[in-house]
Amino acid sequence: MKPKSKYQNKFSENEIKKESYINHKYFPYFILACISFLLYSNTLTHQYALDDRLLITENEFTKKGILGIPEILTNDAFTGFFGQKKALVAGGRYRPLTQIMFAIEYQIFGLNPFIGHLVNVILYTILVLLLFHLLRKLFHFETDKKWYYSLAFISSLIFAVHPIHTEVVANIKGRDEILSLIGALVALWFSVKYVENKKIINLFWIFLLFLIGVFAKENALTFLAIIPFSLYFFYRADKKEHILVLIPLILSSTIFMIMRHNAVGGLLEGKIPAEILNNPFINVSYGTELGTVIYTWAKYLILFIFPHPLTHDYYPYQIEYHDITNPLVIFLIIVFLIIMIYSAIVAFRNNLVGWAVWVSLITFSVQSNLLFNIGTFMNERFLFAPSVGLSILLSVPFYNIFHGRRASLQNGIKIIILVIVLAFSVKTITRNLVWENDHTLFLTDVKTSKNSIKCNVSAGGSSIELAKVAKTEQEKNRLLREALEYLKKAQELHRQSFYAWLLSGNAYSEMSRWQEAHAMMQNALNINPESDDARNNMLYIAQQSFIANDYETASKAYLSLYNVDKNNDDNLILYSHSLSYLGKADTAIIILDKIIERNPENANAWARKGEIFGRAMNNMSEAENALRRSLSINPEDKSANENLGIVLAIKGNFHESLQYFHKALSLDSTNANIYRNISSTYMNMNQPEKAAHYNEKFIELSK
Repeated sequence: MKPKSKYQNKFSENEIKKESYINHKYFPYFILACISFLLYSNTLTHQYALDDRLLITENEFTKKGILGIPEILTNDAFTGFFGQKKALVAGGRYRPLTQIMFAIEYQIFGLNPFIGHLVNVILYTILVLLLFHLLRKLFHFETDKKWYYSLAFISSLIFAVHPIHTEVVANIKGRDEILSLIGALVALWFSVKYVENKKIINLFWIFLLFLIGVFAKENALTFLAIIPFSLYFFYRADKKEHILVLIPLILSSTIFMIMRHNAVGGLLEGKIPAEILNNPFINVSYGTELGTVIYTWAKYLILFIFPHPLTHDYYPYQIEYHDITNPLVIFLIIVFLIIMIYSAIVAFRNNLVGWAVWVSLITFSVQSNLLFNIGTFMNERFLFAPSVGLSILLSVPFYNIFHGRRASLQNGIKIIILVIVLAFSVKTITRNLVWENDHTLFLTDVKTSKNSIKCNVSAGGSSIELAKVAKTEQEKNRLLREALEYLKKAQELHRQSFYAWLLSGNAYSEMSRWQEAHAMMQNALNINPESDDARNNMLYIAQQSFIANDYETASKAYLSLYNVDKNNDDNLILYSHSLSYLGKADTAIIILDKIIERNPENANAWARKGEIFGRAMNNMSEAENALRRSLSINPEDKSANENLGIVLAIKGNFHESLQYFHKALSLDSTNANIYRNISSTYMNMNQPEKAAHYNEKFIELSK
């Protein structure tokens, strides 16, 4: 069937003489392949970054290799990371194809980021070549024309070099976007082939390739509209052809939707957590939500035309809220309505601009925040598929001048295209460097995403990690101070930012500033008292502050732990123990007696009671009684054996004290203090040789 597009007829009019090898039919493919691969070759030495840990490095399903494939096919993509199903966004995430690829790569290569990046770069190169191949078909490109002036080549070139794609290609996890678009575009290719030659085999390829697309990422479903629209636009396909092409598309979609539903539920199922980082519009009216969404559409367009600065993070509050009544928003609504109406009219008149606009709009629709909440204001990767249409729109004016009558403008247009390609290429290469690892990504992008809660928290966390491996104390303290500044910013932006408080506590812990560390961790526990991280970190603060003789902070930390878990008497016992060092031994004994009253068989409470009576109150009789009671319950308590040995030695009962010291020594032969106590006891027994022997062991272990 002959194509019907006016653009196609126009493309076939202007014939030129065949030139040398530069006009070989494969040469444009070679050029695009080289450009696409070389632009992203500097990512091959990068590490894992950002969401790679969710799907690769810390995902238990992926790290099972091929044995994890059944679980990948039957669960949300992040279940292998969290250990349970979590509805972080509407409908969850079901993109098993790329995760299966990650599992196979792990099976063969282990955790090897080079392989992941190499596969991404190769797939992106293939995608660019497929796009060019498809556009040649749709635009009726002739091999004897100057391919470098063709709309297909200019559009594919702009797509290949555009910096907006760096997030997808440079981040291994972004492979889902690449594979999804590959599957969808090749399905469109075979749909065209079917309309042209009516071969049934093409319907099978439509089914298989579209299945690949949707299993890579559900966004490929938008091509259920784009493919019929394209067949009508370029070929005026009849109803029968549309139906026959739709059958394999619908069959692929149905298989995907059934498996997806069984794994994670429906597309819009699942209650999103009431947290601003999962729902940026949680605290605003619908009018403000809609106004902000429309404002982000304008941001997307600006970023496509002028892709600077770029960032991976557009979480709250990087984008300002805009109410629907805002004059700017009203203006944008008018502009977008004009664009939509105009593109519908010109598409009806068979104008390529209309087709390109609607390809962009349809692919963007599922990530626009208009149909459903995507969990963030915007992301650069959401422009990946829409940039196919946008690249064509950007190229149409250049093409028209090349093939128009105003030859005087052509040299200028060549320079403009060259400048755009070079500028985009330089930006892509330099932006790739930022994706080297989490540290470079977070600490670079926080300079752009200054008002993002998430980015400030991430930058703070990275600074802490770098501080831990700093070569000098000065460098360590500098990084920790920077971390606290980022985390303070996140706290100011969002007082309920759990990780901002948690990481601040960690930073102060690294600085041994235990009082501030406790205050920060207490805020984290107030926000999420069930967090194991917050509890473990608070325990660390309690232990380390006690070792540092900061008994005030230690007592507060142990009390904080008890308040979030009142069934754990161990924290209350340690709280009382800390109080005894603050001159509050009587209060400590009262607390321990209450614990013993509830549970007379609590050996730890008896042991601490005996230790406090002996050390803080000099009451050796009560100390002996409590310690003997403790050991009758748990004779294997090293500290209780040692403390009872000390009490008996003070009371002059040296022989029995040695029994308990040796028992403690059998439980912990590396404890220098036990050797010292045994040595002192032998000296009191006038046995200097034995005393000297144990003193030597004490000195040896104390070094």
